[in-house]
This record gives sequence, C-alpha cells and structure tokens, in this order.
Amino acid sequence: MRKYKSLLFREYKLSRNHYLFRLVILTLFLGLVFLAILLNHDESQETKNSISIFMSLLFAIITGFVCADDAGVYRSDINAGWYTYSYCLPISLFEKSFVRYFIKALAILIGAGITALGCQIIAIGADAEADMRMLFVFLLMAEIYLLFQIVIHVVSLMAKDVRKSKTMWGIVCAAALGIIVWAPNLISIDFSDVPKDELGVALPNMIVETAMKWIDKIDLFLFPLLIILFVAGFILTYKTYERRKM
Repeated sequence: MRKYKSLLFREYKLSRNHYLFRLVILTLFLGLVFLAILLNHDESQETKNSISIFMSLLFAIITGFVCADDAGVYRSDINAGWYTYSYCLPISLFEKSFVRYFIKALAILIGAGITALGCQIIAIGADAEADMRMLFVFLLMAEIYLLFQIVIHVVSLMAKDVRKSKTMWGIVCAAALGIIVWAPNLISIDFSDVPKDELGVALPNMIVETAMKWIDKIDLFLFPLLIILFVAGFILTYKTYERRKM
C-alpha cells in the first residue's frame, strides 16, 4: 500500500499542472459562453435554447478529449527518464500500470462532473433546462481518445523495427482518413427548406438533433465499452512496460 501511495503522489506532482491548465481552459470557455448568452438577452427564448444546447454539446466534446488526454504527462515521464529509472526500483509492472489507469479513470470521473456542472451553468445563463445526455457525449469523446491510445500501443507492440512501424502507421493513417471521409454520411442534414435568415439558428439545431439521435442509439453501450477500453488499455500498457524491460 505504501508503494501505491508513493506512486500516486508522484503522478499527482507530475500531472497537476497538466490538468490544472486544462481546467483553466475549460473554465475560460465556459465563462465566455455564459457571458455571450447573457449579453444576447434580446434574442428570443427559442434562439437562446438553441445556443444553450449547441454550446453544451461543444463543451461536452471538448471536455471529453481534454480529460482523457494524458499525453503531456506521458511525455514528461519520458523526458525525465522515468521509464528507464523505474525498472531499478522495487515496483512491479502491475503497480505502474494500475496507478496510471487509476489516475486516468479519476480524470474521466472528474471530467463527467465538470461536464454536468458546465451544462447546468450554460442552461442557467439561457434560462433553459440542461440536457444531461451531454454526459454520454462526453463519455463517447473520452472513449474515442482511449481507443486512439490503444491503437498506439498495438502499433508499438507489433512493430519490430522502424520500417515496419512506418508501414503500420501508414495503414492506420489511411484507415483514419477513410473514417473521416465516410463519417459525414452518418449525418443527413437537409438545408433546402431552411430560409437563409434562419440558417444560423437551424444549423445548430440540426447538428444537435443528429448527434442526440446517434447518442440515444448507443448510450446503453457506452459504459460497458468504457470498461472494455480500460481493461484493454491496462493490458497493453502492462505489455509495453514488459517489452521495455526485456
């Protein structure tokens, strides 16, 4: 237990500035959105509701990526030589992997709270009801980032040399580009019946309706998927540490 406390304290000292900076960014974004909604007091309630729900969606997306991202902490560990020095310490690979994913889980849990609070603040500014389905949007964005990290681990474990690594990354990039090109097909938005002067309000509504339609289809699978991604990420992280030790 003492080793876990020491490792957690090390992670806290290393990552606090990383997450504090992101918290400041989220706070500034939330403050600007809240202020913008308050200043638009002459707008109709329907317009303010549209702005509120669209900004809540955007806030959930940003928070999901921000809270799941620990690349800065990872780079700091590499620059400090931790991944070499740690093998000289009486610390098991399981303990190192567990602490890293415990901090990641804690960051995502706190991020969910920030998302719920942020959506509530935005809704208060617009005098509207908060849509707590944005928590599922947050979770989906966090899972996309976790999946991206898993792909990085898989490539690093499978590539035996630099040449094979470049080949595999080329395949991954081509697949990612294909998904990006294909993804708009999931969104069917028809602007033909929307007057040009109403497009500014109609477009955010269409984006939100489309996003929520997909979220309603997959919301029950998001939490089990999060557990699967955590388990897979933990195993691959352990394997990565194990490979470095050899």
